[in-house]
Amino acid sequence: MRKTIIPFILIGIFSLGVLLGLVHSRSQITLAEALCGMLITVVFAVGEGFLISAVFKTQRIRTILLMTAAFFFSTYPGLVEQPLLVEIFERSNFLYHLKLAAIMSLVCSYATMVLVGWPFCAMAMKRRRGRLRKAFLASLLAQTVLYAIMAPLYCWAMGFFLKQIDIDRNLVAQTRSDAMIYYMSESTNSLCKIRVNGTGEEVVMHLLKEDCGGTLFAQRNTESAWDLWLSGAGRNKERKLLLKSFARHPVSFWATGNESLENRQGPEQPDFRPEKDSNWHVWNYPETFSAGNQRTSETLDLIFPETPFGQWKVCSLVALPGDRVVFQLGPQIVLVDLNQWKMGLVATGRGLVVVWEGEPENSPAEVRRSRDDPPI
Repeated sequence: MRKTIIPFILIGIFSLGVLLGLVHSRSQITLAEALCGMLITVVFAVGEGFLISAVFKTQRIRTILLMTAAFFFSTYPGLVEQPLLVEIFERSNFLYHLKLAAIMSLVCSYATMVLVGWPFCAMAMKRRRGRLRKAFLASLLAQTVLYAIMAPLYCWAMGFFLKQIDIDRNLVAQTRSDAMIYYMSESTNSLCKIRVNGTGEEVVMHLLKEDCGGTLFAQRNTESAWDLWLSGAGRNKERKLLLKSFARHPVSFWATGNESLENRQGPEQPDFRPEKDSNWHVWNYPETFSAGNQRTSETLDLIFPETPFGQWKVCSLVALPGDRVVFQLGPQIVLVDLNQWKMGLVATGRGLVVVWEGEPENSPAEVRRSRDDPPI
């Protein structure tokens, strides 16, 4: 009995260590989210361990321990990535290829898990003749059974998302051009700007590669204008002045020098809409965009799960007239029309700041932020 319990205690200790590492290394993951993912991972690993030990006659507890380690190795940030696919999709109109992305995500994840599990299966078959071939077959079998269960669920989730909103290539071009978006392009390592209707795209200045991981924000200067700053710049995560007096119109994200700008999410979002036309209340969390119509009680909830291409983090929501919202979705800047339930791609980039150049001419301090609690 003691020999049976000890390995599972070791699994628990190992899982707890990985859990704490995940929470520490990725601030957007809450403890509850990480714990849920850890439990699911352990269940899958135990199932694969039982299957491999039953078919290939390996030592059961040893195999379960090794498959648990394989699962956590494959999911730990930075250990297993697909840089080529990430590069391809970040440089393309990723939003318009969601079905292809779903298929590629499954195929890439399946192949990765087979390769990652191979050496762990080989360790479970120590001192066996032809163990590398058998280990590959064991990993292939385990992942085939797992993905036979997971693939339909993944496709169902993607189909549910596509039913919630229409991906429209013409939406951006049909939008008013009153808003100018400043953002960072990681593919060209540059600060760019583009109008919300997709026109006037321009490279403003080139940045250091490490600067593209920072966050853009504006700060008032002594000339009654706005300076554009970068928070979290370089290796030391410093603040860096990018553009002096880049705008005199209202801006979406600003600071007096004390605010934390790294987590633009929750119920308070910049709002450039006239109050009488603000039919929709919008808010977001790391992987979710939500909106509620205050007149009709309709709700729109878009959930963007993590993929092998990275997490589709939702942040920096800015509400525009016509009940349209521009925000960052992973490596993209997208536009959503809340009345038509449509979404379009504005640009590939991140860290946006929106300058509102049209009516209403609010002073920067009067740009409204929604303070209502999200509807239940």
